[in-house]
Amino acid sequence: MPGLDRGEVAGERIGLATVYRQLRLLAGQGGADTIRGASGEMLYRQRRVSAPHYHLACRACGVSVEIDASEVRQWAERVAAQAGFTSVADTVQLSGLCPVHKGRRPAMRR
Repeated sequence: MPGLDRGEVAGERIGLATVYRQLRLLAGQGGADTIRGASGEMLYRQRRVSAPHYHLACRACGVSVEIDASEVRQWAERVAAQAGFTSVADTVQLSGLCPVHKGRRPAMRR
């Protein structure tokens, strides 16, 4: 997006705090997914489906693939129900080494 690197959108200056506040709001409303990067930073991406879904991310290069983890969701709902909770939200972050980096010792990404 032109001008974004200078903190401008449509000719208006915006602060980085405003950008992150809006991203957190978007994620809270289900419009974005969040995952924690290898160096601890929070990463955001547009959520394209409304159903819960999960990703497996490579610790070496950051490539991410969507995976079927319906068993995780069922477990979370069962545990919550046993504790008397409803409207369960979950965050599961799985990481490993992709086929390209399999067998290599990953360097921490920055």
